[in-house]
Amino acid sequence: FDGALKAYPDLIGAWGLYSAATIGMMNAAEANGSKVLISSVDNDKPILAGIYNGTIVGSATYSAIAPAQWAMSEMVNLLNGAPIPGIIFYANMEVTIYNVEKAFTHYYPGKTLADYLTKN
Repeated sequence: FDGALKAYPDLIGAWGLYSAATIGMMNAAEANGSKVLISSVDNDKPILAGIYNGTIVGSATYSAIAPAQWAMSEMVNLLNGAPIPGIIFYANMEVTIYNVEKAFTHYYPGKTLADYLTKN
């Protein structure tokens, strides 16, 4: 992404698939002083911090907790002979500057974005 920013200084936007790509793009944009609009598909703490500080415009996120809770409950159902569905859909969340603090608490229960930002 560093090379892309240098080759195309008028680039207006980029999308990162998952955290490694997005964090790399965010770091390259900051290193180059670029104001390119970056969006993501993930809810890692650095991405949420990037949304809060304006480096990233937003992210489509999902809960890593929801599938674990579903799997545990369905294992109990399966062991008790109850049928379980073959496909499950989980809610995704659009995270922007307007709801990033609430999203952080949702994805990291018992933690706050403010605490994360002061520790990093």
